[in-house]
Amino acid sequence: MRLRLNLSGDWKIVEHPRQRMAMIPGPKPSHPAVLVAWGPLFPGSAGDPTILGQMLGIELGTGHLDVDPEEAEKTIDGWPYTEQSGRVVTNEKLVEERVAAVFRFAEWRGAVIARSFDPVCWMTVGPSVRAAFKAATPDWRGDGEIMCIADLYEPVVD
Repeated sequence: MRLRLNLSGDWKIVEHPRQRMAMIPGPKPSHPAVLVAWGPLFPGSAGDPTILGQMLGIELGTGHLDVDPEEAEKTIDGWPYTEQSGRVVTNEKLVEERVAAVFRFAEWRGAVIARSFDPVCWMTVGPSVRAAFKAATPDWRGDGEIMCIADLYEPVVD
């Protein structure tokens, strides 16, 4: 089960076993201008409120994170999600824009983070990323993952 996120534009999609990433190439081939990463749905828990902070706080290096207040939103289909933005600043210089969201699909959660290493590119791409968050849906297909005891059932045929 995955978060279905449809990004419009010239995104390069990269599949990993537990994560899907979309990138817009930057001036250096090894460094994207914008990176969006999301993975499979996971069970909700009491730790849900800390997920946004954990996602926004990854790989800060020598910078510090200026965080905006959380915003409660709903997708087009009515699923609730919480979004939070932040900026990584090093030596008084903006180095990265970040936006993270946690979606609530009944007892399941989906998480996504967008990171922009190019503020000019983010000004044009950021609204479409947020529109993709607004249109996100759960993809309940299991991708072969066992989610309940019924998935283990194999009928006996005589």
